[in-house]
Amino acid sequence: MTARSILRWLGVGVLTTFAVALGVLFEAHWEMRRIRPLPPDPAFLEALAEVPDAPVRVRSVVTATQRSELGVIGHPSFVLEWADGRSFLIDAGMDRHQAQAFGALMELGLGSDAIQPLGSIVEQMGEAAQGVDGIAFTHLHQDHTGGIRALCAVHPELLAVFQTPDQAARANFVTWAGQDDIAQAGCTRVEPLAGGPVYEIPGFPGLVALPAAGHTPGSTVFAARVRGAEEARTWIFSGDMTNSLIDLLENRPKPWLYSVLIVPEAPEHLELWRRWLAALDRRPGIMLAVSHDTLATAERGLPVWGVSPLSGPPASIE
Repeated sequence: MTARSILRWLGVGVLTTFAVALGVLFEAHWEMRRIRPLPPDPAFLEALAEVPDAPVRVRSVVTATQRSELGVIGHPSFVLEWADGRSFLIDAGMDRHQAQAFGALMELGLGSDAIQPLGSIVEQMGEAAQGVDGIAFTHLHQDHTGGIRALCAVHPELLAVFQTPDQAARANFVTWAGQDDIAQAGCTRVEPLAGGPVYEIPGFPGLVALPAAGHTPGSTVFAARVRGAEEARTWIFSGDMTNSLIDLLENRPKPWLYSVLIVPEAPEHLELWRRWLAALDRRPGIMLAVSHDTLATAERGLPVWGVSPLSGPPASIE
């Protein structure tokens, strides 16, 4: 084969790869714009407030933090606890190795500082991790699903994973790895939710799921009425609708390049949900928790279980 032939075949290969990548990206955008679940009537919050056996406590377990031009990005799991000892996780964060790999991508793509792993949910929750009774995910990106593998390594029984119909059935190239995390974790039993548009989580009163899409096909917002020792609050976990609370409250979209080329999103649909969530946040007793805005969530009074993202020392892989 001549040099010219080799160059010709290399060119064909590059063009084919580019065409396939473009096709996958186009398909993802096309699907994202077809999935448009509307925000529900806010009256569901009144019903949630009347649930007698609501959770009594909520805390965050921050598995890693990283400073970038976007601010301090945290990777938490939210832990809800009931009076009878039941506990439920929203998202699972990452373990130390996963955090290092994810942080390296952020350093390369955004010029971020080195990531600071703070420890997996298992490291920070200790023996309590073995007693987790259920888990759900705001969406299936690996910085939210990765910690399920460490949890399954210590969990003695099958763990119920609750998913809305869209999250259980729809995926694209940015959620395939998260699906694999759940399927291969070794202790999971997927429980598709039924009903809607506000999905109650069976066995966990006071906690509901709202299909949202916009960021991924199965993006889900969770709301929980928490009857704390001093006052009751409704916490709304918005996932990655935005990366910061202020962006959500001021209706600022993510950078165009991110939403088009990195994670295919539906910008108009996300704006609809941002406006709806911001309106809820203005109601008394309602608190938004944006997944990656760890500092804002802590400032709003949600306590941290384990290492504080404000004081944790730099950690190394063990």
